[in-house]
Amino acid sequence: MAWRQRTAAFLEELKHLGTRPSLKEVERLMSLRLREWQRTPKAAGQVLQDLKRMKRADLVCQLLDVWERGPGHARPEPLHYATAISACAAAKWWQRAIAIFHSLPEASIEPSVIHYNATMSACEKGRQWQVGLQLFDVMPKAHTAPDIISYSSAISCCEKGSQWNFALGLFNTMCTSKLTPDDIVYNATISSCDKGGRWQLALDVFHSMATRALRPDTISFNATISACKRAGEWQLALQLFSGIAAATLSPTVVSYSAAISSCEVQGLWQMALFLFHSMQEATLAPDVISCSSLLSSCEKGGQWQLALHVFNSMPAMKLTPDNITYNAAITSCEKGAQWQAALTLFRSMPSVQLVPNLIGYNTTISSCEKGGEWTLALEIFSALQRSRISPDVISYNAAISACEKCSRWAAALELFASIPRARLEPNVVSYRAVLGSSTLVRTIKTHGVPAEDPR
Repeated sequence: MAWRQRTAAFLEELKHLGTRPSLKEVERLMSLRLREWQRTPKAAGQVLQDLKRMKRADLVCQLLDVWERGPGHARPEPLHYATAISACAAAKWWQRAIAIFHSLPEASIEPSVIHYNATMSACEKGRQWQVGLQLFDVMPKAHTAPDIISYSSAISCCEKGSQWNFALGLFNTMCTSKLTPDDIVYNATISSCDKGGRWQLALDVFHSMATRALRPDTISFNATISACKRAGEWQLALQLFSGIAAATLSPTVVSYSAAISSCEVQGLWQMALFLFHSMQEATLAPDVISCSSLLSSCEKGGQWQLALHVFNSMPAMKLTPDNITYNAAITSCEKGAQWQAALTLFRSMPSVQLVPNLIGYNTTISSCEKGGEWTLALEIFSALQRSRISPDVISYNAAISACEKCSRWAAALELFASIPRARLEPNVVSYRAVLGSSTLVRTIKTHGVPAEDPR
């Protein structure tokens, strides 16, 4: 058809505008096509869909805006608005999606289930779960019956907001309605239970798929493995991982990462290493998460040398360590009494544009403390105080302990006395760290010793 050829040509013209076209440029091109769009809405729909696939939500919104304000009586149709909202959802432009949704009545369009679903998806992707759930609640009042996609989007909103109880309530409501949950709904519910730390519920929902004659897919397995791993149920996590192959499915990098991470709890570094090598043998490229999980397993297993080897191998895998990776590597060195290596890692973070977090600072201070390097410990502690991060009681305890071990009583007492000024409460570890000084006896009598040790 001739309109298809003109549509393809129009798309090329839009592409030539670059990544940030002005509204005037879009208006100029649109003026040449507006009459055709008004005569053939299908042509407009094709352009908007193509731009959505190209991830050009900016152009979709600009074209819709120009069309709404243009001359003539023909205006965008409901499907055109739905495409625009969906494009915004893909771009995580939840505010723009909401604005388009609320503009529908002005265009004399009654929002349909498609508009609601696309807008809820935008809210979910934009982590605005409350707004998404509000839209879901409005649907019955607007005489719009939720469909499977509506429930799936609402449950995904619950997952983003760690509202596992709401997710489960929606899931149960759907199960008792005329709608039949599909695998997407099941997966969203399992993920919600995972994020909410309800591994048993996640497992129950996973196993209940069989009652609906649904076959779990890799996403179902991954979410359930993650739930078990998060709860420290490493045996169940590894059993589920084995079940992926038994279900004639192929594990993904996410599957392997979750399985490797489950080995952390018990320090099963040999199993973690086996899984890591199995992933590579399956021609799956490890990502930063799988490397970090392996590092943590090595750390818990006391294998600091292996942890450093994995860390140093990451550039060859074209991976850049993140804060979690660095923290795991530094902690491995700290547990292995390798303060020099820990300090080197800590000081190398800026070279990869990383800012150490509180865990990184505390572990490095502790490494220096274990190595008897009190001046270095205080140097890192001072750097922490100068940063945008506030030291916690663990930071103070490590610095005090470093001074105490090197008989630097004055420095230890000064740090101890500064804890309340930082609006922190000394704990049992704080007192123990300075018990070598007889002066502390009077301090303990004055302050009293807390009953619990939160460290």
